[in-house]
Amino acid sequence: MFEGFSHVPTGAQEFGSWSYSAGTAKIASSLNSLGGLTWPISGNLETVVTHVTIDALFGDMIARPVGVVHEFDGPAAEGLMCVFGVNPSNQPVVAIADNKTTTAITSTPTTATIGTAKTLRSRRTSTSYQCTDFEGAALTASSGLDVAPNRVGLFARSVSAHFDWVMIIKSP
Repeated sequence: MFEGFSHVPTGAQEFGSWSYSAGTAKIASSLNSLGGLTWPISGNLETVVTHVTIDALFGDMIARPVGVVHEFDGPAAEGLMCVFGVNPSNQPVVAIADNKTTTAITSTPTTATIGTAKTLRSRRTSTSYQCTDFEGAALTASSGLDVAPNRVGLFARSVSAHFDWVMIIKSP
């Protein structure tokens, strides 16, 4: 699936305050506000790719991630994310993180300020994850998170951002 956001996405489930204009999906956020735009995917092998720009960061000494998510359950705030942003220690990072605990499983330093844009790719194979930011960061991690049904897509917390597109590839 490829979505360029020229309209409200078909079959997507929204968490948070999303709007669609000029070919972008925008999440308007605030402190500790969770945003997700996800689609159901069966199986346990998928790749999610997006291009995202940070418009605003909210808070201090809290996680402020934006990117893509696997195994997303909005009401329970669960999900395994490939994100960039600011960690709870106020360090800018690219990370594979557990949303429920807001803990990075693995991370590496990056730039994450207002106006920073990145293309992120996250690949899940069963319980293994690979997160790439196309600027050098290539992270791998494992997680036993198992949310049914599996929902994948876009994610933000305490960040306002705009996404130019999303591509979701399901492998057999």
